[in-house]
Amino acid sequence: MAGIASSRLVAPGIPPHSSPPRERNTIEGAVATISQIKHELRTPINHIIGYSEILAEEMEEQGGSEDLADIERIIELGQELIRLIEINLPAVNGSTRPSEGSLAAVRCALRQPVEEIRQIEAAGLRVTGEVHGPDVSKIRDASNRLLSFVETGRVRTSEEPALQRASVVELPSETEVGVGHVLVVDDNENNRDLLKRRCELLGYHISLAGDGLQALDMLRSGHYDVVLLDILMPEMDGYEVLQWIRSQPNLKDTPVVVLSALDEVDSVARCIEMGADDYMVKPFQAVLLRARIGACLERSKLRSTLLMQQKLASLGALAAGIAHEIKNPLNFINNFSELSVELLADLKDELGPRDESLDELIDSLESNLERIRQHGLRADGIVRGMLLHSRNQAGERETVDVNKLVSESVKLAYQGWQSERIGVFVALELDCAPDTGTVLGVASELSRAIINLTTNALHAADAKLGKPEDRRAVISVTTRTKGSSVEIRIRDNGNGVPSAIRDKIFQPFFTTKPAGQGTGLGLSLTHGIIVQGHHGDLRLETEEGKYAEFIIQLPRT
Repeated sequence: MAGIASSRLVAPGIPPHSSPPRERNTIEGAVATISQIKHELRTPINHIIGYSEILAEEMEEQGGSEDLADIERIIELGQELIRLIEINLPAVNGSTRPSEGSLAAVRCALRQPVEEIRQIEAAGLRVTGEVHGPDVSKIRDASNRLLSFVETGRVRTSEEPALQRASVVELPSETEVGVGHVLVVDDNENNRDLLKRRCELLGYHISLAGDGLQALDMLRSGHYDVVLLDILMPEMDGYEVLQWIRSQPNLKDTPVVVLSALDEVDSVARCIEMGADDYMVKPFQAVLLRARIGACLERSKLRSTLLMQQKLASLGALAAGIAHEIKNPLNFINNFSELSVELLADLKDELGPRDESLDELIDSLESNLERIRQHGLRADGIVRGMLLHSRNQAGERETVDVNKLVSESVKLAYQGWQSERIGVFVALELDCAPDTGTVLGVASELSRAIINLTTNALHAADAKLGKPEDRRAVISVTTRTKGSSVEIRIRDNGNGVPSAIRDKIFQPFFTTKPAGQGTGLGLSLTHGIIVQGHHGDLRLETEEGKYAEFIIQLPRT
């Protein structure tokens, strides 16, 4: 790459980073080590193979081409070039300089495949034009650089200035974070272009950095799910970038895959010891790149899941302690409310005949005490559920009438929401099919899940409501039989769920509500109740600006 020539392999008397003459972008066999020669030869070969593979894939997608066989032959020749380099420049000690004989041997060995590549190009590849023409030109430029080495013993790394910064700094947008955003760090423009196109074909979002210093600026400003890092770069090499990433508390777990033309064991070992997640030698196979990036993303997800589980474990221990403390005063509330009802009955008997106003007062007291008792019993059930959860014990399973459970839970959620939003109206449509039947489960847990989803739907419809006269806010709840399952749908006509957060909504502590208005546990607990607790399924269907619908499926009894 250009960075090696500019910062490491300059001729005596040329100060580093000064304005270079053309020779500064070359490597001379008499000066360069075996590792450096192999690195500079692998770079154009990487471009030949990479752009040829992209052309071949595009041709196959378009139904084939007369040039496909020629392109496939160029790929074969590129792979042959790699094999010949390894044979003639064995990696015994990459820091040594090759003898005149070995240098002449590798130049001789590369001549035939390089000239064949050029002959194929000269015969006139027909894949030109606005789409394929630039790729053919890059293959031609790479073969010219290799021919320069064959004829002169020098590798022309680039016609560009030594420092090839990415022209546009692309920071991850809010919608892209967490969905596979890859930062490519490489000082060679063609290398960046190849990786960008490969990663975009795999469905990832890409940002580009032209050197290590630019990469640091971008890592400070945005979040990336994976970093693809070159080693030999000007000003700040990949080793230094990797060391800096691992020293930052907020970046130390960011996956880093090193992509380098250096194939020395020492370089691989050094990167792994410094904390790289993987090391790939250029030219790389597209399927292998996909597997490595996918593995890194999967490890990140597992790491995040583990952290969330640890947080939940801590929260569970805290909740258990709070539940124990609440249980005693709650028992007093329940017991004394029952006792007070009995005392009022005795008072009625003792008073005998009395006027109507006194009867109304006693009846109101009885009604209030009964409500206190009912809500106290409900709170006691919640506390018992928390204690069971903290002990990893499931509640008692029973046959549950789905329609009755859904009807009671939805109405309870609706009444609770109305008490908070006095004067705001959201229509409730409840449609329970008569043949829905029963499921085997823990009624209190299923009720909690339905209440959570209904409450969320009410808030979503309310958020889009604006002024009451603007539109009609509606939530609808339906139950249906679907083969061996029962299906419960809870739908609102709110703003829907943005695509950027759909894969996060069931994560613990994730919430879209303003600070202080949501714990981020409702959907996570609901997912656990339905999926883990009852072997069912919970999924989301949504369209931004129109609706969101949560669908529960539970096995029928």
